[in-house]
Amino acid sequence: MRNGLVLSVLVTFLVMSCGKGLDQDKTIHVHKPKQDYSSHVPIELSLDKATITSAPGKVDPPIKLVQGFFMGNTMGVNTAYLSLTIEEYNNHVPLLPIDSLYKYIIETDPFLEYYISEDSDLRNADGIDTLLINDLIREDKLTEYFTRLK
Repeated sequence: MRNGLVLSVLVTFLVMSCGKGLDQDKTIHVHKPKQDYSSHVPIELSLDKATITSAPGKVDPPIKLVQGFFMGNTMGVNTAYLSLTIEEYNNHVPLLPIDSLYKYIIETDPFLEYYISEDSDLRNADGIDTLLINDLIREDKLTEYFTRLK
């Protein structure tokens, strides 16, 4: 009886931990901002841009691509950027309530272009294939792998 209970708990744990990887967001975000916001913190605004709907925990800088494009460091197409640098924000994350961040917004419409993709062909053994994405940008073929949202 005891062995059956231990086995049951172990199987449940293994099934639950395997499922966690399935819930990970595999979306690749590529964007071209109006100016370089790579050292600033992204937050997500509501569609009417009146409220903050999401703010990150710790922030990582984006990956710089070619021709003014970046990958990452965004909350989606409704991203706004704060005047706070990533370093300033990361040092104060637990102390800043989300509703206090609105006064730090410097740009509510930062993107000239915005693309998303979940295409597994954009990944290799090391992760996201930035060489391929850079080639797609250079050849003006992002829409062959990405959906343009803006």
